[in-house]
Amino acid sequence: MGRRLGRQSLLIIGMPGTGKTTLERRLTDVYMTKASIDSVFVLDTKGEWSTGLERCEHDLEQQLELLEQDDERARAGKLREYDGPIVHSSAEYHEFCQLLAEERESEHDELVPPRVIWRQGKHPHTYGDGLREGVDQGHVMFVFCEGAKWFPPYWRDWPWGPIRGDVTMPDLLAEGRAHIPDRNGKPCRIHVMVDTQVLQQVHWQVRSFCEIVIAGPIEGGDTLSIIKKEFGRGGRGKELAQEVQQVEWHDWVVLRNIPAERVGRGRVMPPLAPFRGGGRA
Repeated sequence: MGRRLGRQSLLIIGMPGTGKTTLERRLTDVYMTKASIDSVFVLDTKGEWSTGLERCEHDLEQQLELLEQDDERARAGKLREYDGPIVHSSAEYHEFCQLLAEERESEHDELVPPRVIWRQGKHPHTYGDGLREGVDQGHVMFVFCEGAKWFPPYWRDWPWGPIRGDVTMPDLLAEGRAHIPDRNGKPCRIHVMVDTQVLQQVHWQVRSFCEIVIAGPIEGGDTLSIIKKEFGRGGRGKELAQEVQQVEWHDWVVLRNIPAERVGRGRVMPPLAPFRGGGRA
């Protein structure tokens, strides 16, 4: 494998109904094609991903068949219908990985799907399996649905202490650049994508450490004050707050894109325009 993609950390802000989940699907459609990201783990507390697979939620063989057909549609340039297998535990996850390896006639006992939908309830406290499997795998992107539940303003309210004996939730933000060891002890990148409806309800570390911040329609003086204060390098905070107030429904404003500033705009963050060739409408 060649040089791995630099650590990706994204925060998506928008009122209910503005299309945060659709945007996350479109972005992860691109990220899961990058050879340097082994898988995208969606911690689906809202139950909004792969809803078309719910009819066979516990039938992993049927899910695999439908997902293989979906991949063929995407390769043919048609819209993808499903987001990935729905699993509820480590046991189901490994069973699906084994089925995928058999289907692909792999020399490995298990193959990791490019995107996995973890459904372990509505509260982050129940997602220990998904978090541990992702950390053990390494080079995984976590999608934290409803970020205010995962990263509330006070550390004492965060839902997880140790994810694994040597890894905590704050480590995913602060150490994810390439310092979290996988199950074999090899340091790996952990990528994160967080969405929220209310900016001030998410811990300051998320707002500070996420190098890419995207905003849809937002209301509220407190939120706009945070944007003015914390975003907009070179004194552009006030200008960005004005842009957010004018943004149309289902449109997005990039408040911060530090990787693009380092290597040239558009070369790191996937484009926000609709994708072709199996992307989202």
